[in-house]
Amino acid sequence: MNLDARTPIEEEFELPALLEREAIDVLHTPLWRLPAVLPSRAVVTIHDMVPAIRPDLTSDGFARFFEGAAEAAERADAVVCPSASAKRDVVAHLGVPEARVRVIPETPAPCFRLLEAEPRAATRAVRDTASRNADHCWRCTGARHKAQPGPA
Repeated sequence: MNLDARTPIEEEFELPALLEREAIDVLHTPLWRLPAVLPSRAVVTIHDMVPAIRPDLTSDGFARFFEGAAEAAERADAVVCPSASAKRDVVAHLGVPEARVRVIPETPAPCFRLLEAEPRAATRAVRDTASRNADHCWRCTGARHKAQPGPA
């Protein structure tokens, strides 16, 4: 199944035809763009509302792209957010009914785990110099993530 569209206008025509031809029941988009003609149900993921809440942290191009989020959220059958905070922001700023917004947390790959206290402190010092936005320090260990079932 291929979508050969090279431009947004081509996608407007090709995506609905593909959904119909392949009998797709649900379209999921993480990009807040839904075609004008939508022959299936739709789910939109909105990761956060930074462009609406803190436009000073968003480029002009991304802010224009994000303008489609409100329309997509309104037209979608469901909206997915990665956190309760993002859900509250979507409900408050886009007016999406709370019942249509689901929280599905994003989790790191199974090979990541929290560092022990000593390595974490050293890593935090380096991280804080480079970026104040990281919340956790993770290291690839090959160990299973707690949320995944099965033996370690």
